[in-house]
Amino acid sequence: MAQDTLVRKLDEVVHRAELLVREKDEAVAKMRSLERETRHLRSLISLAESKADEMLKDVSAADASNGPVTLKASEGFEQLKRAFPLAFMTDFL
Repeated sequence: MAQDTLVRKLDEVVHRAELLVREKDEAVAKMRSLERETRHLRSLISLAESKADEMLKDVSAADASNGPVTLKASEGFEQLKRAFPLAFMTDFL
């Protein structure tokens, strides 16, 4: 009788361990997916930043004859970097 109880408890422990391994594997897969998404978003942000720089250069070149132009785009980008520091880390992985 005591042996049956011990075997049942051992089975429960094995089942719980298998469940924990499965949950860990799911969490690792989710983390990898989020890391891929983060890299993709970083590249999109970088592309948007370079396009914005191109557009701002064109604007500042066209307005150069009218005097100095103050551009706020880089300030907004710096605010994004402060708000989402992990998205801009280059050594994340």
